[in-house]
Amino acid sequence: EQFAAKYDKSPRRPEVEFYLGEAQLHEKNAEGARKTLEKLRGEIAGAPSEGAPAWHQRVWVLLAESLVQTKQYDELAAVVEDLRKRDPESRWLYQADEILGRGYKNQAKFEEARAAFQRAIDHPAGRRTETAAKSQFLLAETYMLQKDYKRAQEAYLRVYHLYKFPDWQAPALFQAAACDELLN
Repeated sequence: EQFAAKYDKSPRRPEVEFYLGEAQLHEKNAEGARKTLEKLRGEIAGAPSEGAPAWHQRVWVLLAESLVQTKQYDELAAVVEDLRKRDPESRWLYQADEILGRGYKNQAKFEEARAAFQRAIDHPAGRRTETAAKSQFLLAETYMLQKDYKRAQEAYLRVYHLYKFPDWQAPALFQAAACDELLN
């Protein structure tokens, strides 16, 4: 904040503000992050995505996260779609889709959530990542919430067998066992 205020004409100011927004999210200041990132997005939105610094596209991802944390779901889909239009081949789209999926899940829009999670899982840059494991787990959760225990169990077992992330495998295996119990 001090750098941005003191050196507002510096060519490094936008990047510093990006990291400020990221820090605000980590500090659980989602509203502050949203404001910082919306301002920054407005500044860089007109810049061509070709040749832009690597952090540019992540502004949309962090902004999407701030919108989920502040429960501003109406704006969320538009931000993710804006990134998709800006660069349909963005290596960060899988993260944006995972966030979009959480937003839909929080609103009990389970079909839309599963579609977003599946895009995150299938994205070339996202394959076999922890984000893909999380997306698969949350996809399974949507079935569980709808009491479709058979599909939930299958989706949880995919997490356990396809991904090497114990933080997601362990709860997935537990939930698969819970489904087994509910299915008698």
